[in-house]
Order: sequence, then structure tokens, then C-alpha cells
Amino acid sequence: MSFDELLTISWPPPEPEVVSCALQADVQITSTLDKWTSPDFAVTSVTDVVVCGSFVVALLSGSPGVLQESNVVLFNDVDEGANSWPFRPLLLKSFPTQPGSCKQIWPCNDSSFFARCGDSVYRVELPSELDSKEVKPQDVQANKVLDLPPNVVSLACSTDGGSSPVFAMLVASEVAGAKPSGPTIVRPRQSLDQNPPASLVIFDAVHGMRKVSKVPRLSESLSLSKGSRKICVWHAFLNAVPEEAERGEYFAANCSDSDVVVHTLTRGAGRVKAAAVSQDGEFILLQANFSRDRPITTHMALALLVWKKGEEAPRPEIAKIIEGQHILNFGFLSDSNIYVTQLSKTDATTTLMQLLPEGTSKLLGDFSEPVLSRSCAASKESVFYGTESANELPKVARGATLPETGGATITSKAYALPHPDEIGKFRTEVVSYMHESQEVTAILAERTEPELPVEAPLLVLAHGGPAIGVHCSLRLAADAVRYPMRHFLRAGYRILMPLFRGTLGFGDAFAMGNIGSQGSVKGDLGDILAGLDYLQNAHARLKGSIHPSRTGIFGGSYGGYMTLRAMSEASDRFGAGVALYGFVHNRWMSYQGGDFTYEDEYLVPPPLPVEEAQAFEMELVVEEADSAKPDTTPSGTASPAARPLSSARDRNPSMVSCSSQGASDVWPLPKEMEKSDVFNGLHRIGKPLLLMHGEKDDICPLSQSEVAFHMMEKMNVPTGLVVYPGEGHGFDLPEHQQDRDRRMLAWFAEHLEGDREEARASCAEKSGTS
Repeated sequence: MSFDELLTISWPPPEPEVVSCALQADVQITSTLDKWTSPDFAVTSVTDVVVCGSFVVALLSGSPGVLQESNVVLFNDVDEGANSWPFRPLLLKSFPTQPGSCKQIWPCNDSSFFARCGDSVYRVELPSELDSKEVKPQDVQANKVLDLPPNVVSLACSTDGGSSPVFAMLVASEVAGAKPSGPTIVRPRQSLDQNPPASLVIFDAVHGMRKVSKVPRLSESLSLSKGSRKICVWHAFLNAVPEEAERGEYFAANCSDSDVVVHTLTRGAGRVKAAAVSQDGEFILLQANFSRDRPITTHMALALLVWKKGEEAPRPEIAKIIEGQHILNFGFLSDSNIYVTQLSKTDATTTLMQLLPEGTSKLLGDFSEPVLSRSCAASKESVFYGTESANELPKVARGATLPETGGATITSKAYALPHPDEIGKFRTEVVSYMHESQEVTAILAERTEPELPVEAPLLVLAHGGPAIGVHCSLRLAADAVRYPMRHFLRAGYRILMPLFRGTLGFGDAFAMGNIGSQGSVKGDLGDILAGLDYLQNAHARLKGSIHPSRTGIFGGSYGGYMTLRAMSEASDRFGAGVALYGFVHNRWMSYQGGDFTYEDEYLVPPPLPVEEAQAFEMELVVEEADSAKPDTTPSGTASPAARPLSSARDRNPSMVSCSSQGASDVWPLPKEMEKSDVFNGLHRIGKPLLLMHGEKDDICPLSQSEVAFHMMEKMNVPTGLVVYPGEGHGFDLPEHQQDRDRRMLAWFAEHLEGDREEARASCAEKSGTS
């Protein structure tokens, strides 16, 4: 029945049409497949590692069924059991806590460590020796050290090898999170206001809890030195509106001083992420790209600053010790030795470097397996960390003695972690192919048991970002990650994840490769389509097996946009799609959400005729001259002619184009700047398309999916819109994540051809009972 035929009232109403099983209130799938949709069925991974004398303590995350006693485990540094599982879960006495409630751990001394569990911090006393040689839970005593104040944004701990800790924390203003009792009032540039300020708060045994300084409102990611000199470093974002560029600045303070002074470390840091401080507080590492024009697509550098003991402030010189690489993590192992994990294409590697007094560095060696846990701990003889690979699930690695001279390799012994049964029965394969003279890398994933037939249906996973890095690991296929694929793999699909231009880890030029050409068949969309061509025409195993009726596409955020774009520009290549919190119109998204960094970086305004450009530049000169004159308009209101473009970039008179402004400042919107939008191509989508969105999405607003849904509905294309209440940009609640996966399974089972017996049978069964 067409949409127009529905615009009449027929009474009594006709029999309702069969509702898609993916759009029913309760989507049921077989129990053997449904466990793969549960976020609780998860890979075990290492979050933090600390060394306490001869013991190593690890904070784990993963399946509650595996970590049912505790997510904090202990093993003996001197235990060299070759094949035995050496970890003993710690059962923490004397405080109420649930297994898995610990969020952070820090070393204290040889016999204890600190653990943040819930909203409190405890000191956990370790046994002098393990109760037995058997692997069984160990009872340990835990004593509360402090209750955290409300609104703690970031927490760090320092002990200096003793038993008396110092905790530093960034605490947001209660006013900032308060709900207004009356109307919501938004002032111009309110999101850029760093008031009301947050607080830098210190706790120690002598003074208790005290506020030592006000700090910018949007401060987070605190790092604290471990020695007697307490140097704090953190960053503050520039904008409360979630920016794609994640711009910010770094700050530091010596919390050992009686009067704590906050020092600004950077001006123009561009995109920011993490910081680390040496144990003695003399070296500071910052992750930033220092780019004004390309903060999204320029890889962040690892920068070094020096703050010598006895000096009042950090030295102003900033040395970039690593540039042009995608840095996954880094940290200090001693006062001067650091580890840095980088991503090269899809491979992660970790190097050991030494920082020199003059602010330079030298390479000491490489780790045989990369450091992929949040922290890494070193004893006198070994280094401990979490790692994983394309062929192995996460594990604990124990590296050999750290080298003192260059050229060494730090070899590791691995301790396997407990994982749920069957969770590792997948494989990943890295493939590469050419498109428009550009080499493109992709990850191909499938199950290993039972073996997948060559003609199995294929799903394309379009990743979000697009400026993200992707490490090829077995966990990518097996775990409940942000864009999980394991439930599809178990159901009998094969998944191709193209790392199209715009992806990080392949150099700055590749990361900038879709500027001005997003969604183009000669650019990133073409990279996806070329991947299908490669599988069909050249892949050794799958050649000749790819068919549009058996091929679907899905993705979230930018991947949601790419799904919509692919369904509109290459509808003959796909049988169905699912777009999660995507967007259809750049300008609309920019001005509804308030983040202009995305449009300013990725969209390129068209050139103006020389005469018009010269007139435009003259107009800017006049506007700037007028804006410098005293304000004579009533009530202090600036006249439109005297108001310069507040968010324009530096204006370069030699540039004969609109790009002397930010792209988001160009009005009216030229057709050339809409060429990457899906909006004007929605009518070309003729295959089944499911849309999923969070009600409170402040990055890609819900309205973007609503427009696409209404267009599909009006054209009588099989469609549906699933909105999750309270969710933002992505789905955080476990019940929403599971519901998402069930509905996506049902949607593709209903609309793609191919042998997926479990999914198709369950969908048909549910439809027959509705």
C-alpha cells in the first residue's frame, strides 16, 4: 500500500500488514545466538597493572561469569609455572562491594595497594605469601582511606613508595551539573565559558581534603608524579559542545607548594588527549597535534616539557619527540624511561625510550609484544602489562629486564587470561587493494567453528570517526566493542571493515584524504566499493562469491553517514543497511549541535571569482575597521554591518576563495558544499534501511535519522526507526546494546539472502507468532 493510499480513514480498518520482526516490541532470537548479543558475555582484558614487592596485581574487565569473585587478581612475580593459571582473585574484606566494582588501582608499597571501588578508595593489604599453591580466591583486608566528594572528574594517586598516599582530583562545580528549576537560558558563547570553575583538590593524611586551586571548568585527564614532588598535569577542553576536533590546552601545578599556582603549558595545542609525568616531576609528556587548521586529521604528536626541581615554572620549550604517528598510549617506567605504543596501519608496536636532561630522547629498544593496557608496571627485573594480537585474546605479558643501551628487544612471557568458552573462535585477516592509485587496507573477519561457506552473506562495517585508528586484534571480532560484529559472525555472516581514507595510522596525508570528498566514489565511499570488487575479483578464497542480494552495510556516526551514502549512491551494490546515529546534512548538523570544527575541516568552500573575492576582502577590512569604533547603537547592540565573522579562520588576503573563512561561515550554502550530503540523494535509496538513534544525541542529532525515516516511509521503502530513550551519541545501557544487536540480526536475516539458519529461523518464528 502506498503512502498516499494511507491518507484516508477506512473503517473498520483492514488487516494490519505483517510487521518486520526487527520492529516488534520484543525481538526473540535463538538462545545459542542470543548470548552473543549480551554485553556481559565479554572478553577478559587488562586495565591496570601494579607491582607490590614480589606480587603483581592486575585490574581486569570482562564477563561477570568469569570474574565472579573479583575483577582484581594477584600473582607472584617469582612464580614461573609454565602452563598453570597463576592468578588468584582477591576477595576484599571489610567493605561492601560487588565483584567488578573496582575502577582504578595504584601501588602503595611492597605489601599493599590502593583501589578505587565505587565512590571510595581503599588500602588493600596483601598476604605475606599465597595461601596455597592451588588457584583459589585469596582473602585480603581492605581499609577505607577516603570517601570521594561528588562530581569527581579525574583521580590520581601518589605514594613515593611509602604508606601515606596523596590523592589529587579534578572536581566539577555542582552548579555546572544542576538542573534549572525554570526555563533553560542559553547565552551566546556559553559553551566556551570556563566558569563556573572546577577545583583541583588534594587529599593527604596530614591535611585531609582541601581545595588548592580553581581550574578551568572543562578540565579532565589528571596525571600526578609519584615522587615527593607532586606535579599535576591535565587538559581542559575549549568547548562544552562535543567537538570532533577535541581542542584543548594543557595545565600544570606543583601541589607540593604552600600556594599552588596553575601554569598554562600550551597555547594552541589543537587536539588533546593524554598526559604523563615522570616520577620525580621533571619531565612532562603531552599528546597534542598543535594544529589550528587541521586538528581532526593531523596525528597527535608526543611532546616533551621540562620542569626542573627548584624552578618556579615549567620551561616554555616544547620538543616533539614523535610526530605523524597514531599514538595509542604511553607512560613512565622510571624517572627517565618511557614506553610508547604506536599504530602503524593496523599493527601496534611499543618502543622504550630514554628522556635526556636537555629535553631530547633516544631509543632504547622494542617490546616483543605491544603494551595495550591503560598502565604498565615495572619491578627491578621485569615489566608487566596487558597485550593482545590478531591471533590471541588479551593476556598479561611479563617483559625481561629493561635495557640500558639501545637496540635491545624486550622479550615477553605471556600469562593467559580466563575467557568465556567459544569466545575466541574467530579469525581476522588483513587485506589490501588499490583504489584510485591509493592502497587501501581492510580487515576481514569470520568464525572458525563451524567453518563458514564461501558463499556466506557479507556485511560491510563502515567505521565511525572517520579520524580513528583501528588495531587488528582477535578481540575486535570477539568482544562487545562499540561496533560489535561477533553476533553477526556467529550467525553466519562474514564482515569486511575497510579502513578508508580518513582513517588514522596511515600518515597525515591519508588521514586528510577525504577532505573535500567525503562520500565520494573516488574517495572514501569508493574505497569501500573497491573492497567489494577485490573480494569478488581477486581474493584467493572468496573470488566470485560476492553478490548484492547477499551483501549488507552498517555503521555508526560517520559509519552511519557512510551507510546512508552507500545506499543512495551505490544502491545496486547492497541488499539492505542499518544506519546508527548517522547524519544526512553537514550544515544542518553543525548548526543544530554547535560543533563547527567538523565542517570547517572537512568541507571545502568553492573558489570565488577574483572580482568578488577582492570585494569580499575589502568588505572584511571595512567591517574590522568599523568594529574597532566605539559602540553607538542603542542598548549596546552591535549593528549587523559592524559584526565580524566570529568563528572565521585567519583571513589571508592572498587567498582568492571563500576558504579565507571557515567553511561553516559561508552563506548562502553553495551547491558545491552540499555534494557530500545524503539529504538530496535520499530519494535514491530503494533497499531496506533500518535507522537507530539515541534520543539525546548532541553530536548527530536525532532529527537527522527522523528525516531519513520519513523519506523512506513516504517512498514505501522497507524501513524503521528505533530511538533509545536517554541515550546520546552511542548506546551505553547494556539492555539497549543487546536490543540493538537483536534487531540488527533480525533486519539482515529478513532482507538479505544467504544461509544463516539460526537468524532466519528465529525471525520467521517470531513473525509467525505476532
